[in-house]
Amino acid sequence: MKEGVGVNLAYHRDGVTEVSPIRWASVTTPWSSMRFVSGAFCPLCLRKQLYLQRTWDHRLVTSCPKHGVLLIDRCPECGLHLSWNRPGIATCRCGYDLSLSAPVTIDTDATAFVKELATTGDQKVFAALDALFEGLLPILDKVGSLTEQHKLVELAVSGIRRPESLVPLVANYILDNECGGLSVHPRITCLPLLASGNTVVQEFGVLVLRELDLRGWLPASSIEEVPGQTGIREAAALLGLTEDLTKKLVHHNILCGKRNKSGHAWRIENSSLNRLLMDLENRKSVVKDAISVFLYRKIPGPRHSLAEAISDIIAGALVSGGFDLASGLESLTVVAPARKVCAHWDDCVTVAELAERCNVHTENIRFAIKAGVIPAEKRVTNSRRMTVIGVSDAEKFEKDYIFAGSLARQIGASVTNFAEKLMSTGIRPVSGPKVDGGLTYIFLRQDLEALDLGAVAALENYPTRTGRKKLGLAQHTIESTISLAKAAKALGLTVQRTKGLVPKGLLEAAEYGGRALQINRDSFDRLKSMLDDQNLITIDDAAKIVGETRSAFEYRWVHTHLVTVIDLGVRRVIRRECLEEVQRYKRIFITADEAGKLLGSHRSLLPNWERRGLIAPEKVMESKIVGVKLYRRTDFDRLRLLKEYSGPSNEHK
Repeated sequence: MKEGVGVNLAYHRDGVTEVSPIRWASVTTPWSSMRFVSGAFCPLCLRKQLYLQRTWDHRLVTSCPKHGVLLIDRCPECGLHLSWNRPGIATCRCGYDLSLSAPVTIDTDATAFVKELATTGDQKVFAALDALFEGLLPILDKVGSLTEQHKLVELAVSGIRRPESLVPLVANYILDNECGGLSVHPRITCLPLLASGNTVVQEFGVLVLRELDLRGWLPASSIEEVPGQTGIREAAALLGLTEDLTKKLVHHNILCGKRNKSGHAWRIENSSLNRLLMDLENRKSVVKDAISVFLYRKIPGPRHSLAEAISDIIAGALVSGGFDLASGLESLTVVAPARKVCAHWDDCVTVAELAERCNVHTENIRFAIKAGVIPAEKRVTNSRRMTVIGVSDAEKFEKDYIFAGSLARQIGASVTNFAEKLMSTGIRPVSGPKVDGGLTYIFLRQDLEALDLGAVAALENYPTRTGRKKLGLAQHTIESTISLAKAAKALGLTVQRTKGLVPKGLLEAAEYGGRALQINRDSFDRLKSMLDDQNLITIDDAAKIVGETRSAFEYRWVHTHLVTVIDLGVRRVIRRECLEEVQRYKRIFITADEAGKLLGSHRSLLPNWERRGLIAPEKVMESKIVGVKLYRRTDFDRLRLLKEYSGPSNEHK
């Protein structure tokens, strides 16, 4: 047995690991709350009967209500903690008789309250009490003698009964230990409470912070370096943010953090957390017009994410209005600078101005700029970037081009199908959904000069994809694409899964299919025909036919390249010719696994015969990752009849 560590055989665990919660009395308690390393006892109980009570194993039990004395966890003679490896129940390793220990009278009301909770099974209150004790330990620093632990248990009990009575005591302890201001931020100090898994303890931590805020705590001139690291969940609770926002602070180099060796868990430096909070406290300005940084992102003007706002505050580019100590950085405020009316340039126009002149929506202009039809540039005004078009470029666009919808409104035609009517006459647009993915069609004015626009608007029999089809017209329309929704329905898949076949190369997206994804019909027909091909069979069905599991089939035949798998995205299939080849191999050869199962023995039977020189593999199929030996069935059947096979199977039986 390891020195100083007891083996717990008396408690039932609620899980399978060593740190699973333990059933103590009628409640569940964490493993860390039990005294498994060093025990404690009542000297008067031990003097009466040499028996260790299970009640003494929990750390919240620090006294004996029956005799009104403090428990003992150290030998009065040698002063060492009691070891479970001592010679006897009442005998220390130094030889001292522990039953002769002098009892210390003490108030046992807190211990009686703990035992009452454990006996009645009040799990909620007991868990809150144990979690509050755990949270107060590092704050009040009462981890020395059992007398100090007893005082801490009394404080925790008072905090559960009347939290308002304990809050001022904890606040006094935090403020009294720091002269000339706090060098460690209060949220760092209260981290054990804020990051607790118990909501009662978290609320108690918030009450302590509110008390400190009311008393007007002051930061020290120097910031203390806090050792250690904190997990991402604890760091988020400390800052009063979500885990995602906390990670963004790391990505912006505001916090010092890194992932562990596995690449999953985050570890944040405690010193960087303390520096961030203290910097924001030192840079805050008491003003009336401070607004929340989250609201500040939504008002007109420069946009700021939380990380960007904090970076600007630290750099001095933005004035902080501070944050509520109890709420954390989610209540961070900044001072909004005065907004100015955007300046008007004489040499350019805005997107909205050009859209108004062209009688279209602003998004039509943005799509035309994206397609390269309209030259544009970015300019900054009042810390805001705007897209503008030169005056000469805007005039040239109005002179040379026109939107189909704008032209339709001018002549009173239907905006919905006027572009298709123009294209049915042989006029080709320079931009649009089927050209470059634009929002609407744009035509050259010179191409429309010779057209009778009234006659074009009156056309009835023309190829169209909008509106109802004339009888007999739909069957003559040849579609080169199919919508994603129709393709998904025809394949019997969801839209998202069908969309995932495009990156795999199983389906091809149309080059300019508009805003909605369109699939080339040739690729769709090719995939559909392969799925309907009766010459293809899934791996699951092939494995059932040859009497193997899917994993065994892939290991023996797929990984050794005897069978070629075709990945159709929807399912993995093989050709029936490959299946027939596997069936031929199984009629001629046998594997070690099959031989062992046939004889009721282990798969090592044939390899053992091979080492004795009784049989040799006829074929070895190998790849970079696997190797499968195939033995002839005729050789195997011959050996079964020989006397050489008298030991292995029978001996195992």
